[in-house]
Amino acid sequence: MSRGNGAAPTGPIPPRALGHAAVLLAEAQDAVGYFLAALEERLPALDTRALHWTALTRPRPCTYADLEAGPWAWRVAVDPQPPIQTLTQALQACALTTRLPVATAPQWPDAPPSLLVEQALGQAGASVLVFLTESPEDTTPLECMRSLNQMVWAWMDAGALLLAWPEGRVAWSKAHLDDFRPNVLGPKEVGLFVSAGSVELDGQQLTRTYGLGQFGLPDLLFAGTVDPAVLAGAAAFAVAREQSLRVGDRVEHEGRRWKVASPATSSEQASLKSRHGLVVLTGE
Repeated sequence: MSRGNGAAPTGPIPPRALGHAAVLLAEAQDAVGYFLAALEERLPALDTRALHWTALTRPRPCTYADLEAGPWAWRVAVDPQPPIQTLTQALQACALTTRLPVATAPQWPDAPPSLLVEQALGQAGASVLVFLTESPEDTTPLECMRSLNQMVWAWMDAGALLLAWPEGRVAWSKAHLDDFRPNVLGPKEVGLFVSAGSVELDGQQLTRTYGLGQFGLPDLLFAGTVDPAVLAGAAAFAVAREQSLRVGDRVEHEGRRWKVASPATSSEQASLKSRHGLVVLTGE
């Protein structure tokens, strides 16, 4: 995994990031203190006393800080007001996709994503964007995801209403994530950060994943309607071997088989956009 570009960012949003997440809070003032206390437990190598917060009044009041622990670096941007429209829309998109099963998940609360997002947006008085901006040379995308989530989980400790990974179109409550440890998350937990959705192309119904770009991989595009367990298994397999499914690779589930028909390709169609393109799988 390459490092960030090393330039000093201007404004709360860095020009380049290795990964990002969003957090909704009831309010920001007390939550920031709880977040810093949680960081001391989760990342003892990080000296929170040396943090410098930058405050902005325009175009919207916010504060942000850069945090470093050895070769790792993050940026957190805190908006002490209800979420802006672009963040609201990104979170609403998380309510429209299908969650992938997580094999290691405990018994989860039964609230559907739509209700979870709606309730959190209704209660949110502040929001946070978390960015991973630097990593050691030769770090894998999975290690970067773990590092990003060390920061995200600290906001969960601070009382977050909702934690979301917008690229993967997934959002969770604290009750969903409490039993997971971010520093040991692996391919079996890929469903925490990747989702699925139905799209249409030239009159054909397709099923795709959202969010494998967070692991340096193209998303998957299957012909027809596909069981989320198939997508979860294929995504976990790709993340585990740290490379995309190749032409000729096969995915099998309950007697059905799919074969990779083409390497990753990009599309300008909004429903088919993905950071590293999409790998197409057809039924056999």
